[in-house]
Amino acid sequence: MNKGISLIETVFVVAIAGILTAIVTGSFGTAQVRKEQDGIVETIAAHLEKQKADTQAGKGGSAYGVKFASSTYVLYTGTTYSAGASSNQTITIDEDFSLTETIANANNTIFFSKLTGGANETATITVSQIAGRVSPRYITIESSGNISVIK
Repeated sequence: MNKGISLIETVFVVAIAGILTAIVTGSFGTAQVRKEQDGIVETIAAHLEKQKADTQAGKGGSAYGVKFASSTYVLYTGTTYSAGASSNQTITIDEDFSLTETIANANNTIFFSKLTGGANETATITVSQIAGRVSPRYITIESSGNISVIK
């Protein structure tokens, strides 16, 4: 009889350990995905700030901007995006995430004003996980040129 109780207790302990392991592993996985997503958001915000700063500093005597697509964004020179320009820098985000934007112009572009640093459009850039385990993160761009990360 003691062996039966010992076996039941052992099965019960193993089952609880398995459940706890699954919970911890799932939480760790979500935290890892969130960390990747936050990295993407912070990188995009830093690139936007750099384009704004380069414009305000008069670097090369030009304005600078960013064009958004679903899995990439392009840092470009000027107030008009040109697809084959040698100065374009294309950044591809992790394939587990996607970008969406609320930019009013058909080119999905944001550029900054030389004098004020203001943006040509207001926009919200959304970084979402394609599998959808974590909630989206947002970057807002105000007409004043203020760039904010919303978590």
